[in-house]
Amino acid sequence: YCKYGSSGFTTPSNLAVPPTPDATTKFAGGLISGRAGLGASVIDGSNFLVFGGYDSGGMRSEVFSVNVGNSHTSPHTWTPKAAMPVPLKSPRTLPSGASGTINWLYVVGGGTAPGINNDNRRIFRYNVTGPNADQWFAVKDSAGNDLIIPGTNQLEIASVQGAIMILTESGNGQGMVAYRVTHPNTEMPAGTGMLGSAKGATLTATNFPVPLRSRSGFGLLRCSPDAWVVGGATGHGSTFSDRGKQLDKLRRFP
Repeated sequence: YCKYGSSGFTTPSNLAVPPTPDATTKFAGGLISGRAGLGASVIDGSNFLVFGGYDSGGMRSEVFSVNVGNSHTSPHTWTPKAAMPVPLKSPRTLPSGASGTINWLYVVGGGTAPGINNDNRRIFRYNVTGPNADQWFAVKDSAGNDLIIPGTNQLEIASVQGAIMILTESGNGQGMVAYRVTHPNTEMPAGTGMLGSAKGATLTATNFPVPLRSRSGFGLLRCSPDAWVVGGATGHGSTFSDRGKQLDKLRRFP
């Protein structure tokens, strides 16, 4: 990690160099470090999930829990978990839960092939804890249909004052739309398999309030309990406009 000081970004002098991958970091099919487009998320202080991505063999759906121990030099332990419903490249993730515990992991966006970005429009949830832990399912509406995010070039997900928010962009920064996802955080019925039957989610949209501040290539900075839209650009060619200095707060609604 790096820290920012009066002279810019610096690397702490006491940062240990991670150990060279050895037998403890191997799994069938090669090393996880050999993949591109991985998804990853912290699930507690010493464990995180890595999943998806692609390698020379194509798209991968494997999921691993990685225990990094208590120091930079501790052996890393890789534990296989339930595979993703759909192999994805570079998905966006949001850990979610109650009382400071990560109970679920929401996964949105991502590409379904090495050369494709963000063609996945479904929302998936992975159960981290509970009686149905280590299971995936697609978030569904009240009719039992998969909840679909409208077509977009870019999307990001964040928790804003406890609400799950997805910010999308379409058309070279010409239009940004925020969606609030409401979903009953109930466990899946036992024995429903990888894609559960839990349903009742809704997707509520609102346009970006100031059209002149819409842009693409933005970053979404999560600073709990809020989120901030940072940088970006609009247009292309002769219409290109740099909006890299813009900063907007993403608000919860309604």
